[in-house]
Amino acid sequence: AGVCWNVELVSLKIYDGTHAYSSYVAEAIDSADEKNIDILSLSWSWNIPKNKITYGVYDEVLDSFISNYPGLFVCSAGNDNTDIDNSSIQELPSSYQNIDNKIVVGSINYDAISEISNTGADTVDLFAQGEDIYVAYPVGTCNSSKHFDTNYPQELYAHEDDGYHKVSGTSFSAPLVAGVAAIMMCMNRDYFPDHPEIHPVQLRVLCIRRSGHWRGRRSAEPCPLRPPRRLQGRH
Repeated sequence: AGVCWNVELVSLKIYDGTHAYSSYVAEAIDSADEKNIDILSLSWSWNIPKNKITYGVYDEVLDSFISNYPGLFVCSAGNDNTDIDNSSIQELPSSYQNIDNKIVVGSINYDAISEISNTGADTVDLFAQGEDIYVAYPVGTCNSSKHFDTNYPQELYAHEDDGYHKVSGTSFSAPLVAGVAAIMMCMNRDYFPDHPEIHPVQLRVLCIRRSGHWRGRRSAEPCPLRPPRRLQGRH
């Protein structure tokens, strides 16, 4: 909403207060499909060893949930300061390959890639601002001049004022890209009223090319495996 200010936002819960399982993400994707949600933004990631012989059943099939989702799926790259192409861990869902409706977003500051951000020439599609993002924070847990979240590295959260933090991480980069994608949907409708729909793969390619960070690893021409819902921008 901070980037594309006139949209309908839907919150899909994947965290039960203790855990966020891949099965919860799969259920959220199914729910988004049922509700005709055009763009999903996931600010959550988890990792598993690449040499692990067996994974959880939803870790193995979540890529098919994403690729079969008839919209654009935007996800954060993670904050481990790791080249996930050449790591011993598999960062999910960003490490899933050959999904043409998925954008993986890393974090940049004003000058360069953030020190905390994961990278990967074959995995991370583009980078967006992810440092010192000014956000509202629950006052009940933000009531001192010095506040640290014990669940995350200290540098990710900085107390700014009662109820406000400056935060950093790829979790804040991904929704910025989702907002830009929503603007592109609206622009497509305005500029091409006779052909208002835009394919999610086309939308992905536009976002990456306009960012100036087009890897060229996949074909620029959309080649979907199934007929997706055509996305139509709404003001």
